[in-house]
Amino acid sequence: MNNIDSKLDMIECRIIEPCMEFIENAERVGQVGSGKDYYEIISEKRKKLREKVLGGGMIVPHFTLVVGTRCTLRCKNCINLMQYYDEPYDLDVQDLISDLEQFLSLIDYCMCISLVGGEPFIYPHLGIVLDYLKDNDKIASIEITTNGTVVPDNELLTKMSDSKIRVVISDYGRLETMSKLAIIFDQYKIKSECASNQVWINGGECGKRNRTDFELEQLYMACRSARLCKTLFKGKLFDCPRAAHLMDLGYANDLEFLDIYNCKKEDLVSFYIKNAAKACNYCDFSVLEKEYVEPAVQMNGKHLDRSNYTIILRENYDDLIKAKQYWEQQFNNSQSVISELKGWVSELEYAKEYFLGQIADLERQNQELRPK
Repeated sequence: MNNIDSKLDMIECRIIEPCMEFIENAERVGQVGSGKDYYEIISEKRKKLREKVLGGGMIVPHFTLVVGTRCTLRCKNCINLMQYYDEPYDLDVQDLISDLEQFLSLIDYCMCISLVGGEPFIYPHLGIVLDYLKDNDKIASIEITTNGTVVPDNELLTKMSDSKIRVVISDYGRLETMSKLAIIFDQYKIKSECASNQVWINGGECGKRNRTDFELEQLYMACRSARLCKTLFKGKLFDCPRAAHLMDLGYANDLEFLDIYNCKKEDLVSFYIKNAAKACNYCDFSVLEKEYVEPAVQMNGKHLDRSNYTIILRENYDDLIKAKQYWEQQFNNSQSVISELKGWVSELEYAKEYFLGQIADLERQNQELRPK
């Protein structure tokens, strides 16, 4: 494979396909009951996206903006390393806006930006950041991830009612707080969902693993964070939030990053389609034998109270019922097929015995016809 083919393959799998994930999800919701052909729409959008990207445009599938490192929890296995900040802080809002302006000047469009902390809802200038992003035509959607411990004030809730914004509530078992948030978000018509039944992967300690280049490439290409979570932090673009904080905390000084104030669009494309990162030398998130851990266990060993119930959107509940009915029908169909196959097997066994008997008769007749 030559370099041109290799580059095209990486553009396909690191830019076009991730972009299509967001487009397909948006269209799946938008086309419900519309009568339009979903697959025809997706095919046309894929064609236009590919033409735009291969024609030199830079469409970013997703990136993460860190607004601060303060959090209301101190989770032992936080993959983004918030537990190691002894003096957590907020980022200057004007610096954030400046970084966003510069980054967006390098791209043509972005499918989704995620705002993360720490805990975004305790960042005092979140409303200013949202106002900037809502009004920017290069941003398709905005996602805010919260641990569900903080209820935003009325001013922020009003800003969050924009159709671009969606809130993801991490379900750590506190039904009372999640219910309160769900009720308020419903009142303000804020799009939200609870990320329930989470499974955390232990990223491991912050030390270097001394992996080979081949191992780093394998881990990077298998990691969803590396594919979808490029992270803007203090004027630099990192491979993921963990990479940004590894450097900020002083655990690693050899990581790649892109200085967004001293790069061109071509540099950004190259950063998105590369096939390895040194940050994978400090992380176990995508190793083959992962260690799964209980979500949100605190540094002091405390386990958060976990309710037996969670919260689900009504439309998602309807989808679950439809899926349940579909798979029940598939099961019933399979049972019918199995029953039919068993009948065929019985007939084949009967035919087998019949033909074996016929062969035995022919062999006996053959023996009788032989000269003595």
